[in-house]
Amino acid sequence: KGTIGANSITSSALITNTAEHLNDLAITGNTVYACGLNGTVIYTPDYTSLIDFVLTNQATTKHFYGIIIKPGTNQAYTVGENARLHWCFTTNRTVIKNLFTFAMKDVHFADAMNGYAIGDNYNVRHSADAGVTWSVVLPQNFTGGVPALNAIHTTQDNTAVTVGNNNYIATIANNTAAKVTAGNPGPAARAFTDVMFNGNTGYAVGRTDAGTTGIFTRSINGGFTWSAETQTPGTQWNTVHVFRNNSFLAAGTNGTVGYSANGVTIATAGYTPTGFASVTFNDIYFHDDVNGYLTGNNGVVLKSDQNTSLDNNGLLNPLTWRRMRTDDNLNTQTDSTLMNIRTISAPFPSSGGSIGYAFMGGDYNGTPVNYARIIRDEALRWSVYHWY
Repeated sequence: KGTIGANSITSSALITNTAEHLNDLAITGNTVYACGLNGTVIYTPDYTSLIDFVLTNQATTKHFYGIIIKPGTNQAYTVGENARLHWCFTTNRTVIKNLFTFAMKDVHFADAMNGYAIGDNYNVRHSADAGVTWSVVLPQNFTGGVPALNAIHTTQDNTAVTVGNNNYIATIANNTAAKVTAGNPGPAARAFTDVMFNGNTGYAVGRTDAGTTGIFTRSINGGFTWSAETQTPGTQWNTVHVFRNNSFLAAGTNGTVGYSANGVTIATAGYTPTGFASVTFNDIYFHDDVNGYLTGNNGVVLKSDQNTSLDNNGLLNPLTWRRMRTDDNLNTQTDSTLMNIRTISAPFPSSGGSIGYAFMGGDYNGTPVNYARIIRDEALRWSVYHWY
C-alpha cells in the first residue's frame, strides 16, 4: 500500500501470504485481487485497513497472468495458461469450462492418442492424450497476414501438415508450425482445401485464385517440399483420399471425381458419377482400397459399387457409384435436397466391404440448421439415424 503526498510516497506493508511471483492485480474500492504463478490468486476485502491477503481455495499448478474485477461486484475473473479461466468470489473460485475457441474446421488423429485440430484465426491445437487436453500450436513465420486454414492431417505422433488459403502449407512439429513453399507457388490467392498423407507421401488439393481451375501438389517427404502443381481447368478440388499405394481420388465442383495413379496426371473419365453435374462434392472416405463414400450438397451420398476392383498393379479400376438414401425425415429435416453433407468418417470399420457405424454431418437449408447423422451400412443395408 502506498500513500502519495505532495513530494513523497509513504508505503505500508501488506502481507500476501504467498511466496509466488505475482503478475497482475485488480482494485475496486478497497477490494484487491492479485494473481501469479502456480495457480496463485489472493484477495483482501480492504487494503486500506492493512487486512492481510487470503489465498483463494482452487488449487492448480497453471500460471495466471491477468485478473479483472467485475464492475459493481467484489467478484473477479483471472486468466492464464492452457486457456484457463477462473471465476473468483472473495476466497472462493471455480473453473469456467464453457470457454470456447474460434470456430473449428478440421481435426485428424494419427492414432487413438495423437491428433491436431484447426480453426479460424489460426487456431491450431495439439493433443497427445486422446483429446483430454490440448496445447496451443504457434506459427514460426507469418508473412502476408494470417492465413485461413482449411484442413490438417496428422502424419505421425506430434507431427502434422496443415493447408489453407494464400498458398499456405505448413509442417507442424510438436507445438510449432513452420510454413513451407508449395511447388510452383503462383498467385498468393491460391487456396488449398484438403490434405492427406500415406506415410511420407501426401497430396494437397484446392483451386487457383480465379476459382475455376483445380490444383494439386505432391510431397514425398512428409510435407517439407512439394512438387510443381498440376492444374485441372473447370473443377475446384475440395477433398482428397490417398490410398495405400499412394494413388489418390479427389472430388469437387461440377460433380467431378478424379483418380491419379502416378500423382502427376488425373483421370476423370470412369470415376466421375453420371447425373450429378450440379452437385458439389465435399468429402471422400474409403476404409479400404475399394469401399468408400462421397458426400455432397443436395443430400448426396454415394457409395462405390460392390464390383469396384483393382487391376494387376493394385490401381483402382473405373468404378460405378450407387446413391444412398438420405431422405430420412428425422429431426424435422424432411427435404434431402436441402442437406449439405460436408463430411463423413467411420471410427470402427467392420469387415466384409462395409463400414459398420459411421458419422456424417453438415448443414440444412432450413430448421434446424445443424445436420448430423449416425449411419449404418452392413452388406449394402443402409440406415440413417439422428445423431444426438
